[in-house]
Amino acid sequence: MAFISVFDVIGPNMIGPSSSHTAGADSLAFLAQKMINGPLKKVDFTLYGSFAKTYRGHGTDRALLGGIMGFTTDDKRIPDSFSIAEEKGLEYHFHINETEEVDHPNTVDITMVNEDGQTLTVRGESLGGGKIRISRINQVDVDFTGEYSTAIVIHQDTPGVVAHITRCLAEENINIAFMKLFREEKGQTAYSIVESDDALPDSVSELIRKNPSVQDVMLVHKDQPVLTADADSSSPEESDCLEPVDFKNARELLALCEKNNCSISDIMYHREVCQSGLSGQEIRSRMRKAWKIMEESATVPITSPRKSIGGLIGGESKLLNLQLQAGKNICGNVVSRGIMHAMAVLEVNTSMGLIVAAPTAGSAGILPGVLLALKEEYGFSEEQILDAMFHAGAIGYLAMRNATIA
Repeated sequence: MAFISVFDVIGPNMIGPSSSHTAGADSLAFLAQKMINGPLKKVDFTLYGSFAKTYRGHGTDRALLGGIMGFTTDDKRIPDSFSIAEEKGLEYHFHINETEEVDHPNTVDITMVNEDGQTLTVRGESLGGGKIRISRINQVDVDFTGEYSTAIVIHQDTPGVVAHITRCLAEENINIAFMKLFREEKGQTAYSIVESDDALPDSVSELIRKNPSVQDVMLVHKDQPVLTADADSSSPEESDCLEPVDFKNARELLALCEKNNCSISDIMYHREVCQSGLSGQEIRSRMRKAWKIMEESATVPITSPRKSIGGLIGGESKLLNLQLQAGKNICGNVVSRGIMHAMAVLEVNTSMGLIVAAPTAGSAGILPGVLLALKEEYGFSEEQILDAMFHAGAIGYLAMRNATIA
């Protein structure tokens, strides 16, 4: 199975209010625009299913437009994407299709036209928790996620082309993780999609194009996480993983803790070091960034309330704080503080502010609410909070691996 990172559980960092309708929409458009030579002149979005029903209320339109302009899920410019697109001279249109049946309820067709007149249509699906899938390119059904560096080769369905593609990759010392072939029908247009853990240099495209049956090659590069400059010097730098660890269930996790005489958070941290390709410092730094976003989203609305897009939510966390200050609560101090901080995150999320999905936007307030309440009541340090996040990530990983983030 594909590696599930702790940052798939505690993440993505995103503009609210919905991991599937906002972050997923942004990611779909962001991936689509990588598949055509820019800059773009015009883009049409056709929305199906629940995308068509809720797109304004969940900021799906702004997220799609932001993604097509290269904004990542945590880009604070997403709420202003309409005005930014107009400033750039990008023509855009949204079309609603509530009659056609589609395979997934969160589906969008993105038709892009660049300044050279090239046109490309991509169909994408938002799967939940910020995960996405590209399911069609120019009316040909395909299947890839953008989680790997990807080469998309458009060619005639003729003998020898696939062998040519793999030979070119071998010459560049590129390891193939997955390879899939899709075609309209025998002898017609085909798409070979190659996904790799390795970065794909432009020279790969040049080599593949030498075959006369190849019409076009698109390289989609995997984006690396942006890490803070001040990497945590208190955590060890681990460039090599001596003994990879993983666990399928809670029994195996606890056995690893007992065997190594360490905590659940230690096991999850070590697993990430061994399997993510990042150093210990980079992983710790990335978790610290997530915590800073959580902390801000869980505190700012207490003094500066924020109204939701629809205007139904706003000011609840401030009211809860006033009740606490007056000594009025029915749940005890810790639980009441947790509720207050969780409601603050809800305000940020529904007003298209920056939050951390954990693992979805709908549940984004729970983890920071709990951790901040404990920090305030018991004086836990930031390092202890980060350990708690790795611990929570381990529990969430078990749910994602064996059941569902729902």
